[in-house]
Amino acid sequence: MRLSPLLVIVLLGLLTAVAGLQAQDKPQDLILGKWDPVDEKGKSTVEFLKDGKLRISAQQLTLEGSYKFLDDKTIETRVIFAGKEEKGLKLAIKVTKDELVTTHLEGTKTEQRFTRHKD
Repeated sequence: MRLSPLLVIVLLGLLTAVAGLQAQDKPQDLILGKWDPVDEKGKSTVEFLKDGKLRISAQQLTLEGSYKFLDDKTIETRVIFAGKEEKGLKLAIKVTKDELVTTHLEGTKTEQRFTRHKD
């Protein structure tokens, strides 16, 4: 069976598009940006930066910190408070283009929902 050059080009284009979509759906990419807690709309934001930095802003207070993925469904966060890095917090995450859900893995299994911040 011989494939026409046009069919080969179309198939290569589809494969490239599918590979691109899969790369964009990685939690490490989806989590980037600012998020608003659903239960505190407009009062605070959480921002995940590409370099593993974390910024939490609430009213006039901004905390800096870091995050790292332990796997595709778990992150560990650390926040600097009063010049001291606090103990890491492990969170289970579910993230889509528009929604982030975190669940504390230690202590009470508190779930928190976020929506992507719209400037």
